[in-house]
Amino acid sequence: VSADQLRTVIDGSPIGMGIVGADLHWTQANPALCAMLGLLPSDAVGRPVIEMVHPEDRGTVARLEDLLFAGEAVVRSVKRRYVAANDAVVWTNVTARLIHEPEASAPMALFMIEDITERWHAEEQARLTEERFRHATLAISAIQDPAAVIPAVLRSARETLGSQCAAIAAYAEDGSVLQV
Repeated sequence: VSADQLRTVIDGSPIGMGIVGADLHWTQANPALCAMLGLLPSDAVGRPVIEMVHPEDRGTVARLEDLLFAGEAVVRSVKRRYVAANDAVVWTNVTARLIHEPEASAPMALFMIEDITERWHAEEQARLTEERFRHATLAISAIQDPAAVIPAVLRSARETLGSQCAAIAAYAEDGSVLQV
């Protein structure tokens, strides 16, 4: 594959892609990567990768890139957060592959960066709901008084579902409806 063909593939890719030199600076960033991070290509090219990475994930940069450029792995993948120009956190799957261009004096890496922010938020919401459900189940199973089970289940459902289910009734100790 020629350098021009590689550039055409990168620029036309629907996912974020770019080339990183051994100095860990971007040498090329495609429109999808720039859009994902809210940057112009001129803002990305020449910039250190680590500057765009979320501070808590900067250690993954060293691990991934060190292994990659040391030749210990041809392809490496990690989940990594980037910080967009508007300070929004962008969750990504990053796959990097070491490439050797005949014209280049030093190795380079091709980065393929998939924005998984929406999926990450959905998975986090599902995890939190599951955790609340687990706590509610344990609390309800500890109730000894059968008459207290239904109000406890409804209270737990309101707490677990929150505003998503405002129509769950609240009951008084005598079983009368307090709110709907």
